[in-house]
Amino acid sequence: LETVLDAAGQSRSVKLMHPNALMQGFTIRGGHADRGAGVYLDGGGQVENCVVTDNVATEEGGGVYCNGGGTVRNTLVFRNSAALAGGISCVSGGTVESCTIAANAAADRAGGLSCDDGGTIINTIVYHNTALNDPNLSNAGSGYAYDYCCTLPLVAIGQGNTADDPVFSDAAADNYRLAAGSPCVDAGLDQDWMTGTADLDGNPRSVAAAVDMGAY
Repeated sequence: LETVLDAAGQSRSVKLMHPNALMQGFTIRGGHADRGAGVYLDGGGQVENCVVTDNVATEEGGGVYCNGGGTVRNTLVFRNSAALAGGISCVSGGTVESCTIAANAAADRAGGLSCDDGGTIINTIVYHNTALNDPNLSNAGSGYAYDYCCTLPLVAIGQGNTADDPVFSDAAADNYRLAAGSPCVDAGLDQDWMTGTADLDGNPRSVAAAVDMGAY
């Protein structure tokens, strides 16, 4: 994305502190913080059609930290790191939908995504992340919903999920679009909010009621 917020390794991050706050169309990189080195959502707010990359949290949520709610939508979260939840951490709720979470790392658990005490994950790819425990997804809490998503190992709850490799076009070149033949193509759930909206590339989110998993 053309508009870049680059903290250049300094102790800075984007903080959304209002339930109606919206951040849309930015690349957010180079942030350092204890939690939410890329974006910190406190009590709500929404991150939409963004790229969150190369942020480092000393504690939790290298890319995004959702504290008490908030939504991350149509967003690519990659190459972030933290002690816990290198990509996204949802604490006491939060929604992650139509996102791609890949190549993040955690020293302890949840290299990609952690949901503690609730949360909703839908149409999202959480793959090729690393951690000592639960390299992709950690669900230490309870009461969370998980549907039409792709992660390994296969999650025991929800519907429409797959553990098959999403087959990115060229992850080595930071291209996390889906290649032809990906099991995530046309495998998502068409939702009301998708009408008239665009994916991370600016293409229609829903095409003839068919939706891909992930940010693209």
